[in-house]
Amino acid sequence: MCFQLLTWCKSNVQRFVKLLDTWSLILGLVFGSIGFGYFIYGKKQANLVARYSGIALMIFPYFVENKYAALVVGVVLMALPKFIQL
Repeated sequence: MCFQLLTWCKSNVQRFVKLLDTWSLILGLVFGSIGFGYFIYGKKQANLVARYSGIALMIFPYFVENKYAALVVGVVLMALPKFIQL
């Protein structure tokens, strides 16, 4: 039981250290800030695509670990309100 707990703690610490990579922090800050702006704009203008795109921009950096994938997903989510009009 103790060995399993130590193994679990070690794997979670390694994952946490991975999340603190410089690029992950920078991309998370940039896309989170842009997402917050999209969310506020979508809320004030009653634009559902901008609002949900903003929420997705604020949340996705927590789930995407690869910096190139995060960059691609962020750019796609930023461009989404431009091409989809509801």
